[in-house]
Amino acid sequence: MKETSHDKNSLTRRLRRVCAARRSVRQQPQQRHRADPAAGRRRCERLGDGSDRFRSRRDRAHRRYERASSRRGHQPAGERRGRAGGHLRAHRLLAVAALALGAAPPLFAHDLWIEPTSFSPRAGEIVGVRLRVGMNLVGDPVPRVPALVNQFVAARAAERKPVLGRDGGDPAGMLRVALPGLQIIGYYSNPSRIELPAEKFNAYLEEEGLDSVLALRVLRKETAAGARELYSRCAKSLLLSGSPSEAEGDRPLGFPLELVAERNPYALPAGEDLPVRLTYQNRPLAGALVVAINRADPAERLSARSDRDGRVRFRLRASGMWLIKAVHMVPAPAGSDADWSSYWASLTFESLRGSEPDPTR
Repeated sequence: MKETSHDKNSLTRRLRRVCAARRSVRQQPQQRHRADPAAGRRRCERLGDGSDRFRSRRDRAHRRYERASSRRGHQPAGERRGRAGGHLRAHRLLAVAALALGAAPPLFAHDLWIEPTSFSPRAGEIVGVRLRVGMNLVGDPVPRVPALVNQFVAARAAERKPVLGRDGGDPAGMLRVALPGLQIIGYYSNPSRIELPAEKFNAYLEEEGLDSVLALRVLRKETAAGARELYSRCAKSLLLSGSPSEAEGDRPLGFPLELVAERNPYALPAGEDLPVRLTYQNRPLAGALVVAINRADPAERLSARSDRDGRVRFRLRASGMWLIKAVHMVPAPAGSDADWSSYWASLTFESLRGSEPDPTR
């Protein structure tokens, strides 16, 4: 059966009507559900306005605020946070001080020395002045504790200035090397107290060469008794900026016990000895054990007893960092609640070459 033109026109009209109906549906705005205001009013009437309950909660909150304000003296929150932070900082600093005060010698023979971030800084460079406590040049950091610092200074020629630093910080100090030349850094601590049992105290006296104190304890029949000791640190370090010169050298800083290099170790020719003088209360100390340790081989120690002029001589055969140290002990002052006072002197520097002559020359 053939499709006529009338059928085609009829189909076209039906399609047009369907499309128009769909467009009209899409163009109509969507109906949204609107809440019945009357229903809302009816709901409020059933529940009540709740104003009494709201006022009750508000009053209770206000009373709690007043009680809290009276307890803290109406202190602003910023001040409360600042004061809390201050307490935390104080506790942290006290903890650091306790650690430093407890850094006592083992056999209580722990050394303290200065180990700068550089022994050969350039002019204008800032050097960190680190304090270390330990044995055989292996040590732990000692932070800066104001209660322990008696003197912390840097000297060059006739100039002398304090070494500044952040409380509780490591390095304990910072130093700007303004000009070339030899720089002397010194740290002298206030005394710290320690109490040792007899066995450990006797062993430490023997190890540090404090024979006169040990003999006195034998004479007094105190070798079986413990000892209360006040100990102070007298540490120095030599830094060189630029070229070495024999005209420049170490000098006394006025510490109770002090090691002074009588020649510039940075200008010391190969094959020659380094003379070092030990003084106590600015006078030569005779008969004290003085020990020199090199970081490369700390087991290979050099040691000598100071002569009547307080002098020892060492031939430094290795390059690298050197520590020279000595300990002196005297009876503690009356009323100090201690039996003995000890002073621990140290001197550090870096040898750029050993003093042993080259056999090939």
